[in-house]
Order: sequence, then structure tokens, then C-alpha cells
Amino acid sequence: MAEKAAVPTDGLDGILDELAAAAKVYDRPAVTAACDRLLAEMHDRRKPIDEKTASKALGLLRKMRSFDEMRRLGDALIVSGQDAPPVVRQYAQAIIESGALTAAEAVLLDLAGREALGSKEGNEARGLLGRVYKQMYLVAGGPTAPGAAKRLEAAIGAYHEVYAADPTQVWHGVNAAALLARAKRDGVTVDGPDRADIATALLARIEESDLDGSAAAWDYATAMEAALVLDDGAAARKWLSRYVDSGPDAFALAGTLRQLEEVWQVTADSGFSDLLAVLGSHMMEAGGGQSLVVDHLTPEPAALEQRSGGLEKTFGSAGAVTVEWWSRALERLRSVARIEDQVGTAIGTAFLVTGSDLNPAWGEEPVLVTNAHVASHPPAMRGAVEPDDAMANFTMFEGQEPIAVTELLYQSGPAELDVAVLRPASVPSGVKPVPLAKNLPLADGEQRLYVMGHPLGGDLKISIDDNVLIAHDEVKVHYRAPTEPGSSGSPVFNRNWQLIALHHAGNDHMERLNGEKGTYRANEGISFLAIKAACSAPATG
Repeated sequence: MAEKAAVPTDGLDGILDELAAAAKVYDRPAVTAACDRLLAEMHDRRKPIDEKTASKALGLLRKMRSFDEMRRLGDALIVSGQDAPPVVRQYAQAIIESGALTAAEAVLLDLAGREALGSKEGNEARGLLGRVYKQMYLVAGGPTAPGAAKRLEAAIGAYHEVYAADPTQVWHGVNAAALLARAKRDGVTVDGPDRADIATALLARIEESDLDGSAAAWDYATAMEAALVLDDGAAARKWLSRYVDSGPDAFALAGTLRQLEEVWQVTADSGFSDLLAVLGSHMMEAGGGQSLVVDHLTPEPAALEQRSGGLEKTFGSAGAVTVEWWSRALERLRSVARIEDQVGTAIGTAFLVTGSDLNPAWGEEPVLVTNAHVASHPPAMRGAVEPDDAMANFTMFEGQEPIAVTELLYQSGPAELDVAVLRPASVPSGVKPVPLAKNLPLADGEQRLYVMGHPLGGDLKISIDDNVLIAHDEVKVHYRAPTEPGSSGSPVFNRNWQLIALHHAGNDHMERLNGEKGTYRANEGISFLAIKAACSAPATG
């Protein structure tokens, strides 16, 4: 390959610093702006950016799982002439994440042809080819799909080729062993090595690395999977504890979670559901993922509580706290409902609080809280439903019929507090209303918030991406979190799962709070301290 002149990094350092600062707090609008600046700089200079700068930019985007921007930047880099193997490899990763598997296969076959087996990028290219073929097998429908055995065998072969040439490549080895285990479960006959032999050798190597202090996060994740290959649940939990304690970023956590769900078929009802709970809670604390669909991560809270003693032994006190933290999240999810009209059209989100927490006259029974622009009398905005026609669908309860609303207790219009308090005819058995926080968190740029709702009327989700508290005043709370239509009426929680606000709006040009001039991109909730004060003397209409 011909040597290419590289653009000096002078002038690009500021853009990279901007990108790094935005990535650190998962500020996606700022990341997009930094990428736009970088692309403009590339266009103006009409020369390739140097490999180190290009790789660093792509790595920052990968860390925060900003794959659309990663693909956009990678495409522009390669077109400009910067096609160094690390750049092409990271570009291929972004293509895989977008689901364009055949396109990724073509890029990786070319890269593997350029880079020898045993070289860093040659090994990485072959491992990613293994992932492409693995995903092709999974998305095509598994063992009954045409060509299933061929895809699975190709995936195992791509991984094992690297591991066989160099047993220190443990990531490749454990993927080969995991897919061999999957082939056995699916009844697919493939040619390959003995999975137990691979797993045993991997564990011995990682245990040695752990003792001498050279083990890294991915080694612990590998050991966890090797233990699963050997059907050793206690060891899998031990290694997962080491993994999450090693501080993996959102990209790594998401990859591990995906592997457990897709390859190992771990579900909320399986014997290893606690592994999902631990990973899910750490993903939320790390941020950087998309809104998390929780259906597949939600065992009954009682099931986690029942295991808490054993979890404390295997995960340690920090792991046990993490599971308790996730168990609280599950309790809050059960209190969230989708507001629908009489024909089942999704309008927005609502949630349960204890009536007396808002007004002593409302008693100890739960009441539903949502936006006035979701349910109000008369309808406050187009699309709002009359309370008499509103139904609360608690989607976390399988087989639960939507519950009617019997009374509008309080409302304040969209231009004011944008809140409606409704009395439901009943609530699902065992549901607990959400507790209110006594104070708002400190707006120091470090506090994370969590929003639960039904975006676009679909699955119940928790926002774990770009979820930083920006500012608040006596009435409004501003934060970054990925919300969509249908999130209106969602509860906003602090990290202790206490209710602090009612989500009601988002704007690219939200006016700043506390007298500060200008605008920013933010979501807005109404402080529950303000709602509680207003509800103490309720008046409808």
C-alpha cells in the first residue's frame, strides 16, 4: 500500500478534546457537533487525518456506543484515503452494530486478506468475521434456517483459527467454545474441537493471569463464559463479579450482555437471570447504552431477594448491593403503566404513587400520575384522552387486563405543571407505589437520572443513555436522557430510585434555568416537590 501524507494534528487536538469531553458524559448532541467539525476539517484540508487521530476518534465513539456517528466518520476517513487497518476494523465494527452483516463481511474479508494471521489486526479481523457469521446464524432463525450449519461452522472456524495459532487469544477461544456449546443445544452438527478442552485451558490461563495481576476486564468476561461452557454456575458468578469490578465501559458491558442473551440464551426465567441483573444494573450506572428494554432482564423481585445471600457470597458486598439496586428498579417498573384509550391506542405513560404522599385526603391507596397533555378534562391538547376513557395497562404483569380510571383528582395544564392525578379502579396484586425523594439531587454535572416509560407506545424502557442532570429550579428539572413520543408522563428517578420529577417535554432549544441566558438541548420534568405542594389543595378543572 502506498504511503499517504498525513495531516498534522495541530488544530485537530481541540476537536478531539471536545469529542472526549462529550463522550465522557455521553452527551450525544455534543458528540455529533464534534464529528461535524472533524468532517469539516477533513474536507477543508483535503488530506487524510493521521492514523492515530482517526483511531482515537473512532475509539471514543465506540466507547459510548455512538455507532451511527462512528460509521459516518469511518466512511469519510476511508474515502479520504485513511484506510489503515485499525481504522478499517473499527469501521467494520460500526457496520456490524448497524446490522449490515454482508457489508461488514466484505470489509473484513478484505482486511483479513491484507493482514496476516497472528498480527494484531489480522486476528481482530478474523474475530470480527466470526461475529458476523455468528450474527448471520442468529438473525436467520437458528438451526432450522437454510445454511445454518454452514454459518455456525464458519463462525467457529474464524474464531478457532486465531486461538489455535495463539492460545493467548482467549477472546477468540471462548467464542469458539460458546458456539460449540450452542451448536450442541440446537442440535446442529459441526466439525470443531472439544469445547470443554478449550474452556478448561482458558480458565487455567486466566487464573494464572489473575494471580500475577496481569488479567484485564475481557479476561474475566472470558472466564465467566468458560465456566458456563463447563456448566459451573458458581464459577461463572465469581468471574462476573471480577469483571464488573474491573470497570468495563458501556460498550464492553453491552457486548457481554448481548452474548449472554443471544448465544447463551439466558433469560429472566433461567437459572442465570442474576447474571443479567448484575450486568443490567452496571450498564445503567455506566450509561452510554441506548434506552434499555427491560422485558428480558426482569425476573420477579422476590426471586432476586431469595438469592441475595448466595449472591453476596459470590459477588461480594458490592455485587449484592448492585443486585439490590436492580431489584429496586424492577419494583419501580411494576408501578409504571401505559395509558391507552378505550380501543387500546397508546397515549403516554403513568405511574403509581401513594395518594397521601401528595394529599392526605386521598388516603393510602395508590393513585396514577401522568401529564395533563396525556389525560385531562377537557383534553388539554390534541391526543389527550378524557379520564373516563383512559385505561392503565401495567405491561410488566403478563395477562393483566388494562385497568379503568374512576376519577380525576387533580390537574394542572400543560402551560403550568402539566400534571394529572387519577384514581384507578384497582391495581395489580403486589405492586408498590414509587417513593418520593425528599430533595432534588445536586446539579453538579455528575448526577445520573433514570426515566421509565413507553416510548412510541412500545416496550417498557429505562433511559440509560446521556442521562445526566443538567439543572433545576423550584419547578423544573432539566436533564439529558433519550426520550421519544410516548415518554410523556414517565417518572424520573435519582440513582436511589426515588421519584424526583414528572417527565413532560424535550426541546433542542430549551431555555436555561435560574436566569441563565441562552438555550440548550435538554429534556424537562416537573419537580415532584412542586407537584406535591400544588396537590395539597387540589382543584380540578
